[in-house]
Amino acid sequence: GMFGKIKRWLGLRDIDICVQKTCGDDSVYFFFITKRFVPWFFAMLAASIQMLMFALFIFASNFSYENNDWVYSFRCPRNELDCIDNAEIGIMGWLLFFVLMILTLAPDLIKGMKLIYIAVIKSSFHCLIAGFVLTSVTLTAAATSFLYNQATAQSPTEVMANAVILLFINDVDELLLTVLSTIRPAWINMIQEELQRNAKKLDIVSERSQMLLAYSATRDGDKILNHPTVQ
Repeated sequence: GMFGKIKRWLGLRDIDICVQKTCGDDSVYFFFITKRFVPWFFAMLAASIQMLMFALFIFASNFSYENNDWVYSFRCPRNELDCIDNAEIGIMGWLLFFVLMILTLAPDLIKGMKLIYIAVIKSSFHCLIAGFVLTSVTLTAAATSFLYNQATAQSPTEVMANAVILLFINDVDELLLTVLSTIRPAWINMIQEELQRNAKKLDIVSERSQMLLAYSATRDGDKILNHPTVQ
């Protein structure tokens, strides 16, 4: 059908997608794959903390907000008619910023889109939520970093420093899992084992891999039949 043609055109039929690797077993977002309330609570807690932190920076970069962090780069000397812009970010500064954004955020964005793709193929509500949250947090991180730098940065080094600080917020989900693993390691291991079992049911195996597995199984079967002990 039409969906199959789209998959073929995008090359999705030749892609294997492992839910565990895509969601990341080093993040509490992997907890979305379970049906338990407590793991879901921690996953939503991480997302809420991240969004709240990003919101603080977005408000601070809003010129109409009373307590904004805007830095006024223009200086207007009394004895001159023209104002001077002291900001020295330049094209190179913004180019390095976008390179940093792509290198750090692109993997999470791709993972989020893969999870949404799995949700559509497998009709998985859990993968849909995980993909939506991961994609939303990643896009919000990129937008927040750009807006805040546009409002406050005066030099390329300030752009890089602001970007790194904001990107650190993107690791809250991993940091929360580290804290939980330190406090309750046995509980985390139990949850992760359950998640791994659930995730395997949602993995997508490409047509090519299915053919290779079938060929390998057939070849192994022939070897067993031709073995002297069998004959």
